[in-house]
Amino acid sequence: MKTAKSFGGWVVASLVSAFASFPALAVKDSTPSPPAASITAITTYATYAVVQFSPEYLNELNCGGQFQYSHIVIDWKDAPDKKAMLSAALTAYSLQKNVGFGMSGCYAWKGGVPKATRVEIAD
Repeated sequence: MKTAKSFGGWVVASLVSAFASFPALAVKDSTPSPPAASITAITTYATYAVVQFSPEYLNELNCGGQFQYSHIVIDWKDAPDKKAMLSAALTAYSLQKNVGFGMSGCYAWKGGVPKATRVEIAD
């Protein structure tokens, strides 16, 4: 019988293996964040998903919105690996793992927040 801890390790190992087969992103991260934040909420919409994290990260994008340092958007239209990024965010949230993000450009949600180009899970 698998315990929750070994099951969680199996899930992370499976996802890492699955994501290793994805091609690298062509989009360069303009402001990567270190993998030291916890995801506190994920909300999906028809054309994007919003990921809230803590603590805030003072990125260099200056998107203008009041949530620009505590949220990122995964844009279904612009992100070629949107499914992989959302899966990684959901996995990190459910396993309470720290994450980091690659960010490039702004999305007009709540006055402007960074768009994700990468989601990195850390131990």
